[in-house]
Amino acid sequence: MYASAKTNAPQPQSFPKGLKVVAYLMVAFGLVETVINFTSNFLSSVLITPPSILNSSIGILASIAGLFVLTKKSNSAILAIILLALYVVGRIIMIVAGFNPIVSDYQSFAVILEISIAVLFGVHLVQNLQSFES
Repeated sequence: MYASAKTNAPQPQSFPKGLKVVAYLMVAFGLVETVINFTSNFLSSVLITPPSILNSSIGILASIAGLFVLTKKSNSAILAIILLALYVVGRIIMIVAGFNPIVSDYQSFAVILEISIAVLFGVHLVQNLQSFES
């Protein structure tokens, strides 16, 4: 009875679900890392030391990068990639400078995994830059 009006206007592409997942994970991981860096023994007491402040600042980079991705803008995506690169470099500098001493295989594995995840998130963003709006 009712005819639907068809238009020749191009339909907007939806933002890829994978990018949304990556963005939310970046925000969550960054926030969790920030909280854990200010606590010892996973939330038993608060520690405010220069290394915890630096580590938390690095965690905040990941959260901000995730928020930039959620804007769906290409310039913000490029900023997110830069922030992830700073995250990786900052994490490595913290280890080399001795602020994050690695004394066990478990810690080595955790740091390698943490940096690898950040790199994979960055690679995923680079591969999907065309999905962002100009």
